[in-house]
Amino acid sequence: MGFKSRDSIPSHHVVSSIYLIFPNDEKVQGSRKAFMNLHAAMKRKNVLAIGEALHRKTWQSRLVAIYPFNDESMPPGMYVQTLPFEDD
Repeated sequence: MGFKSRDSIPSHHVVSSIYLIFPNDEKVQGSRKAFMNLHAAMKRKNVLAIGEALHRKTWQSRLVAIYPFNDESMPPGMYVQTLPFEDD
Protein backbone atom coordinates (compact mmCIF):
# COMPACT_ATOMS: atom_id res chain seq x y z
CA MET A 1 0.00 0.00 0.00
CA GLY A 2 2.97 2.30 0.54
CA PHE A 3 5.92 3.32 2.69
CA LYS A 4 6.28 5.58 5.74
CA SER A 5 9.14 6.82 7.87
CA ARG A 6 10.27 4.04 10.21
CA ASP A 7 9.47 6.05 13.34
CA SER A 8 5.99 7.16 12.16
CA ILE A 9 4.15 4.29 13.89
CA PRO A 10 4.45 4.12 17.69
CA SER A 11 5.53 0.75 19.13
CA HIS A 12 2.54 0.73 21.50
CA HIS A 13 0.26 0.10 18.50
CA VAL A 14 0.95 -3.66 18.65
CA VAL A 15 -2.44 -5.39 18.86
CA SER A 16 -1.42 -9.01 18.30
CA SER A 17 1.57 -11.27 17.71
CA ILE A 18 4.41 -10.11 15.51
CA TYR A 19 5.25 -12.39 12.58
CA LEU A 20 8.70 -12.93 11.07
CA ILE A 21 8.90 -13.34 7.30
CA PHE A 22 11.71 -14.62 5.10
CA PRO A 23 11.96 -15.38 1.36
CA ASN A 24 11.46 -18.94 0.10
CA ASP A 25 13.07 -19.61 -3.28
CA GLU A 26 11.91 -23.25 -3.13
CA LYS A 27 8.26 -22.18 -3.38
CA VAL A 28 8.62 -18.94 -5.37
CA GLN A 29 11.58 -18.74 -7.75
CA GLY A 30 13.36 -15.38 -7.46
CA SER A 31 11.70 -14.41 -4.18
CA ARG A 32 15.04 -14.21 -2.37
CA LYS A 33 16.49 -11.69 -4.82
CA ALA A 34 13.34 -9.52 -4.76
CA PHE A 35 13.11 -9.77 -0.95
CA MET A 36 16.76 -8.84 -0.41
CA ASN A 37 16.52 -5.84 -2.79
CA LEU A 38 13.39 -4.59 -1.00
CA HIS A 39 14.99 -5.22 2.41
CA ALA A 40 18.14 -3.28 1.46
CA ALA A 41 16.16 -0.35 0.01
CA MET A 42 13.93 -0.14 3.10
CA LYS A 43 16.97 -0.17 5.42
CA ARG A 44 18.82 2.43 3.32
CA LYS A 45 15.79 4.78 3.21
CA ASN A 46 14.81 4.07 6.85
CA VAL A 47 11.19 3.26 5.99
CA LEU A 48 8.59 0.63 6.77
CA ALA A 49 5.96 -0.76 4.42
CA ILE A 50 2.23 -0.49 5.04
CA GLY A 51 0.22 -3.40 3.68
CA GLU A 52 -2.78 -5.61 4.12
CA ALA A 53 -2.52 -9.16 5.46
CA LEU A 54 -5.00 -11.99 5.52
CA HIS A 55 -3.84 -14.33 8.29
CA ARG A 56 -6.54 -16.99 7.68
CA LYS A 57 -9.11 -17.55 4.94
CA THR A 58 -12.03 -16.99 7.30
CA TRP A 59 -10.68 -13.81 8.94
CA GLN A 60 -11.01 -10.23 7.85
CA SER A 61 -7.86 -8.69 6.36
CA ARG A 62 -5.88 -6.36 8.63
CA LEU A 63 -3.62 -3.40 8.07
CA VAL A 64 0.02 -4.23 8.87
CA ALA A 65 3.38 -2.49 9.15
CA ILE A 66 6.36 -4.42 7.74
CA TYR A 67 9.79 -3.62 9.19
CA PRO A 68 13.16 -4.89 7.89
CA PHE A 69 15.55 -6.26 10.51
CA ASN A 70 19.06 -7.67 10.75
CA ASP A 71 19.95 -10.08 13.54
CA GLU A 72 23.38 -11.70 13.81
CA SER A 73 21.86 -15.12 14.56
CA MET A 74 19.39 -15.13 11.61
CA PRO A 75 19.37 -14.24 7.93
CA PRO A 76 17.96 -10.80 7.02
CA GLY A 77 14.20 -10.75 7.31
CA MET A 78 11.20 -8.60 8.09
CA TYR A 79 8.67 -8.60 10.84
CA VAL A 80 4.99 -7.90 10.38
CA GLN A 81 3.09 -5.96 13.04
CA THR A 82 -0.72 -5.85 12.88
CA LEU A 83 -1.99 -2.30 13.26
CA PRO A 84 -5.12 -1.45 15.22
CA PHE A 85 -8.38 -0.33 13.68
CA GLU A 86 -9.36 3.23 14.52
CA ASP A 87 -11.70 2.02 17.29
CA ASP A 88 -9.18 -0.48 18.84
